[in-house]
Parts: sequence; structure tokens; C-alpha cells
Amino acid sequence: MNNFILPNLYAHRGLHNAKILENSIESLDNAYNNFFTAIEFDIWLNENSLIICHNKPKISAEIAYPSLKNFLKYQNHFHYWLDFKNIDLENINQILDLVTIDLQTSKIALQKVIFAPYINDYDLALKILAKFKNHFGEKNCNFALICDETSDINEVERIFAENEVDFLSIYHQLITAELLQKIAPKKILAWTVNDEKILQNLCNLGVKNFATDKILPKN
Repeated sequence: MNNFILPNLYAHRGLHNAKILENSIESLDNAYNNFFTAIEFDIWLNENSLIICHNKPKISAEIAYPSLKNFLKYQNHFHYWLDFKNIDLENINQILDLVTIDLQTSKIALQKVIFAPYINDYDLALKILAKFKNHFGEKNCNFALICDETSDINEVERIFAENEVDFLSIYHQLITAELLQKIAPKKILAWTVNDEKILQNLCNLGVKNFATDKILPKN
């Protein structure tokens, strides 16, 4: 790996393993302690709070999910890839208000944040994009579309050709040279890449941003 330039590696749901739960404070701390400077995690709106959890949270007295504010404790040490799970037009204003409070309270610079709602309905995604851009300012808001199906590629390419979309959050096996001719490689957020060879091959194509579950070798 002598000529391999280390890309931007986002700890996927924190740096978790058999003993450390994903999307937990322990996974956040583990990413920090292993020198990650970027992190991806999942956010759900639950009543009037934003909580960190991958699947739909099961709210009970026995389960205590961390909050978004908990996950911002390292402030601007990290770049943040925020994967919103249950965002829609009915709750968008509430979510924007709550996110703003947490980001401002934790003094997070907006250039450190990518907002990535997990929305496969692209008409809805573009309406949500407009809300984010209007709220945070066109030049201050980094927004990502999601792509996890081959059948969505053509629509994604059309949107990037016609709209000011900042990033594409995409399952790494869907990335092709043809796609990268139409969408700049620097705009790609590839997930989830745990194999060094795949990482290097994609990096050679120009992709620089990856979510990973592993501590991958450095130069």
C-alpha cells in the first residue's frame, strides 16, 4: 500500500464488534480511540427527541438509546454522516429544529456534517432536500441521496444531472466506472466496505469516502 492514499473512512454505526454494540456510545468511543475522524450513524425521531438506533427502536424502560447530543460529544473531531431513518414531510420541521439545537449546543461546524435521509422515494427526497437547504442555507448544507438498488441508478443519474445534490450514499457493489463518469467520484459515499482490496480498487477509481466496520491499514 505504499502508493495508496488513505480515503475518508467513516466508522459505520461507530466502530463496533462482537463486544461493542453498533450505534452505542461505546462504539463512538471506540472509533475515537482508534483514530477515526469521521463517523456514520442512524437517527430516529422518537416523540420529541432524536435517538441513535439502526432499526426501528423498541421503546421500553429497559432500553436506553443514546441521543444525537450524546453522539456529538467529540464535537468537531469527527465529520458526521447522519443517516435519518424515519424522516418525512410531516416531521421534517420538528427534526430540523431538534438537529439545529443539538448541533449548535455542541458547536458543530456545518461543513463537518452530511445529512443523509434514508429515502428511496426520490420525489420525497428532493422535497426534503429543499427543506434542509432552506433551513441551513444553500451553501451550508451537505445533502446525500441514497441508492441501494440497481433499478434506481438511472433515476439517480438524472437527478444529479438536473439538481444541486451534494453526495450519493450508495451500496458499494453498485459503483461502476460508468456511474462515476456521470457522478463525480468525490461525491460518492460508499458503504459498507470492509475489504482492503475493494477499498483500494474503488479509491483508484477516485472514490474517497467510505463507511467501514473495520480498522483498515494505513499507509
